[in-house]
Amino acid sequence: MGQPLTPYAGAPSSRGVDLNVPLRLMFGNLKARWRQARGAQLKRQFENATRWADDLGDEQAERFGRGLNHLFNDWVKRFGPVKDCDVRSRKFAVRQMRTDARRRYEHDIGASYALEFLSYHIEASYLPGEDATFVYDLTSQTISEWGDAPRDEGPR
Repeated sequence: MGQPLTPYAGAPSSRGVDLNVPLRLMFGNLKARWRQARGAQLKRQFENATRWADDLGDEQAERFGRGLNHLFNDWVKRFGPVKDCDVRSRKFAVRQMRTDARRRYEHDIGASYALEFLSYHIEASYLPGEDATFVYDLTSQTISEWGDAPRDEGPR
């Protein structure tokens, strides 16, 4: 029958002041810093994987290149350019690719590395910062060098 005590039903408040604003700001900053840190971690993982991929034998290196080319072309055919796909779908794809890469590692290391490299490319496409841009650009270059795939969409 009367006015609610808060600006909107259920919102914590102190005399009409929304107390959730400072919390949202604080957690928003934490989330942004976490994404930056994830970009730096992704860069280290990518650099390590690049060194390991350089040590592949001829047969596995060929499987890596052909696999990466096939996976990327399949992605573009199914979803379009990486950066145009919604972030939720990209995150899900990254988790699935990494799971599959771990499963394949013992039996087909070249295909495992192809999945891992494409997952780096996709994850870097939605992370902020210089490290993520570095990974995105180099994975894009690697993809174009290994096959008939056009270089990905350009700068993020």
